[in-house]
Amino acid sequence: MEAHGSGPPLVLSHGFAGSARNFLPEVRAQSNSRRIWLYDSRGHARSEAPQSELAYSWDCLIADFDHVVRQSLEETDTLASPRLVVGGLSLGAATALFWALRHPGAVQGLVLAAYPESTDEMRSWALQFATHIERDGLDQAGSKFIWGAQGRYEVTDSRRIRRGILEHSPWALVSILRQAMARIPDIGTLREELEQFRVPTLLVVGDHDRSSIAVSRLIADAVPSVRLAIIRGAGHVVNLSQPATFNEELSHFIGDL
Repeated sequence: MEAHGSGPPLVLSHGFAGSARNFLPEVRAQSNSRRIWLYDSRGHARSEAPQSELAYSWDCLIADFDHVVRQSLEETDTLASPRLVVGGLSLGAATALFWALRHPGAVQGLVLAAYPESTDEMRSWALQFATHIERDGLDQAGSKFIWGAQGRYEVTDSRRIRRGILEHSPWALVSILRQAMARIPDIGTLREELEQFRVPTLLVVGDHDRSSIAVSRLIADAVPSVRLAIIRGAGHVVNLSQPATFNEELSHFIGDL
């Protein structure tokens, strides 16, 4: 866990096979007005990688996010008047949303970047990827499922993802794929909760991100107070694909709060 800058807290959670370093553009752009809290999710980068597959369930990921939030609130003493903004990218966006749905009164604003789809195709991809990591190793499986010619993500993002993915525990990534990525709740099952969610929400997605645009539109259709920003020329890792445009959207959103 790490914190940068000063001001009300902004807690961000990275995506699958990422790390806190993925948000360095946000640290540079936002730390004059917000205290930005980052962490490496369990099984990623500098964090521990528990040996139990069940340790990577959604309840565990949400509990870790809650721990970071509580640390940020204790430091800034904002419990009485919520000025907390939370969010994340992809897997981290889902983590932030599930936490915020449990604690809507604590949140001033929610930022969901490249929200992950929860289709049968996604579940199949996650489970097959996990099996290939176990059978072929992380590098070969990653080439097939992420950065190769038949990979899931855009070429520019694939190169970026490859640079970081090999630093993670293969066991942990397998567990996250099976326990979290393959079990992302379908947005349709959350529609009633989303329609009651009154927290201002920013949805950001790249126009090249074929896996996230559709689900982002579904969320935008359900949440009452929402802005959907589709960034041209950006892929799945939208804040790194187009950092200046992403942070412009984020600054406007936080400023309006």
